[in-house]
Amino acid sequence: DSIHDPDVDLAQCTIDSMQAAFSLGAAGTGVSAATRVCRTPWRQSWEGNYGTTQRISQDQNISNPEATCTAATTDLISAFSFAAAFLADAATNCAMGFITKAQCAGDIGYLIASFAEVATSAATMTQTCRDVFRIGGGAPP
Repeated sequence: DSIHDPDVDLAQCTIDSMQAAFSLGAAGTGVSAATRVCRTPWRQSWEGNYGTTQRISQDQNISNPEATCTAATTDLISAFSFAAAFLADAATNCAMGFITKAQCAGDIGYLIASFAEVATSAATMTQTCRDVFRIGGGAPP
């Protein structure tokens, strides 16, 4: 009696492969977003260190560009980590057997992606919760 059902493994192989592709697509759009929103804080830091105080921003509506850049960057790390985890899971499921190293790699990928998601949420909260909780501006209402 085998603990692996070939039909279930094949279905999971397909799902894992599709999720890996979607995660890589999300990473691609994440690279685009990060290069757009991270341009301002890095440029300001560089110019601030070398005596130029000119503010350069393509996104004037961003109140905290460092937090926005952090959120975009950690979201990008999460997307690549999820892709790695899904590919590792696909390696196990597509082989229709248990591959210990692939399973371990998948678990590590999920762990890194989860920590990156926590960091993304924390950075995003500094933007979205700023007025609700008066972050940096007094006591909450």
